Amino acid sequence: MCVNPIKKCPTCLHLYTSTSQEHVKHCGLQYCPNCSKEVIILQHKCFLQSTDDDYDKKNTIFVYFDIEARQDTGNHIANLLCAETDQNNQQFTFKGEQCVESFLQWVHTLANDETVDKVIVVAHNFKGYDGYLILEELYKQHTGNSQQIFNGAKILSLELPNIKFIDSMNFFPMALANFPKTFGLNELKKGFFPHFFNTQEHQIYEEETRTKVERLSQLGYHVKEMWECEWNRKIQTEPRINEFIEWLDIVTPLNPREAFFGGRTNAIKLYHKVKDGEQINYSDMISLYPCANLECDYPVGHPQLIDQPGTTDVSRYYGLVKCNILPPYELYHPVLPYRIESKLVFPLCRTCVQEQLKQHLTQRSEKCPHSP
Repeated sequence: MCVNPIKKCPTCLHLYTSTSQEHVKHCGLQYCPNCSKEVIILQHKCFLQSTDDDYDKKNTIFVYFDIEARQDTGNHIANLLCAETDQNNQQFTFKGEQCVESFLQWVHTLANDETVDKVIVVAHNFKGYDGYLILEELYKQHTGNSQQIFNGAKILSLELPNIKFIDSMNFFPMALANFPKTFGLNELKKGFFPHFFNTQEHQIYEEETRTKVERLSQLGYHVKEMWECEWNRKIQTEPRINEFIEWLDIVTPLNPREAFFGGRTNAIKLYHKVKDGEQINYSDMISLYPCANLECDYPVGHPQLIDQPGTTDVSRYYGLVKCNILPPYELYHPVLPYRIESKLVFPLCRTCVQEQLKQHLTQRSEKCPHSP
């Protein structure tokens, strides 16, 4: 309950409250919030007071930071914190499980500078992630009695003496990856890092790829590196590379998903005129993938690899076999699927498909010269 105090006018000795208008009518005195004193309201010429010169010389520092944490134990343990101020382009990196503690000490050092009025610390999604790691460290340092503004369980703002943490997502409600497109930025883009790769055993990561490249170079090979997506693009666009890969006899590991095919949309005959007394039958090939998931057995445990079967009778094994199959002859509806250039076909001869797929439909031959 708030009670307005009763005041006494030294001029007319009239009692009044700060919100009462009776004294204004009686004596003409009224409190001016800009001048911070009682004035004669009809004669008063109010103006904004000048600020403290020392206050104008003080700066407000903006600090931007982001935290990476490992979660292989079930808890988020911060082990990397990167920060940058608006004073220069220098980046400050704090590593190890004490990174948040070191970061807060650094922020307090900035705030204790006599030339600094306030430090505003900004993080994207502070309310949903980084803020909890900061608040946890503050409680460990027995400084958890900060001024906090919550929206449910989300920390909108966290304030300490001369330090204020805010969330930039309150002003830009979008992911960091959308910033370049939204603001037309071409200089920087958010990179990609798999979060679950940040584990305890990967803290000292050995660059095995560089070791392999150096070893091959020492053996006299000319090593050329490229991204996997670029290599896949070359396979699709350059026939010579595709022919070279087909020529190589490289046995890749068995992948059970390669036994399932889907996406066939073409028809054997596009048009047929029905004669008197004739019926049209429709035959469709459906995927066995749902049926296999529901009714078939799945292999479990570690597989027994037989990479050189020789004369081994594979019918004696109950499992999965990766092999080359010769299609049966004289089938009207072929049953073996084959995918080439993102198109699923059921051919009787793979070589015919590879040679004639790029030809016009009227130029293709209906006879196979490769098989009887």
